[in-house]
Amino acid sequence: MYSNAQYAERAVSALVDRIKAGFATKLEQLESAYGLESEGLGRPREVLSYAAEHDNRPGLIEVWEEGLDPISQRENLWSVDCRIAIKQLGGSDLAANALQLRRWVTGMIELIADDPTLGDKVIAAIMKPGASAAPYGDRSAIRLIYFIPVEVHVQRVRYTVFVEPQ
Repeated sequence: MYSNAQYAERAVSALVDRIKAGFATKLEQLESAYGLESEGLGRPREVLSYAAEHDNRPGLIEVWEEGLDPISQRENLWSVDCRIAIKQLGGSDLAANALQLRRWVTGMIELIADDPTLGDKVIAAIMKPGASAAPYGDRSAIRLIYFIPVEVHVQRVRYTVFVEPQ
């Protein structure tokens, strides 16, 4: 018997794995495109598979599920509403802080768009409208957060055993 958590777990894990495997490389590509020095955009400190609202570490990326809806119960196809939170702490130059956050968001959008099956782990990862002014955690002027909602379609894997004829 499978629980609904299996689908949410697969969706969140696929997003986290994709981010861990490719986000730093995507930032390197953006640095090159913008003519920035190496690591000019910084790097993620950690990628978490849960919401950590009061964790104020800079460069933190959080991924979690917010809901689960059946697309087709007959085909065991489910939609998992996930959220990616990109968190930055900046200095006194608020314009530079906002620009860096926007570039991280660009990198995340491109990372998912480049591989919407997240390494063939899901049916599809579909980005939804994001928000940068969401109330979440510390409301410090130098703490910036951007939310990227992602609808992830997953399907239960049916296992079939094939027996060679003798």
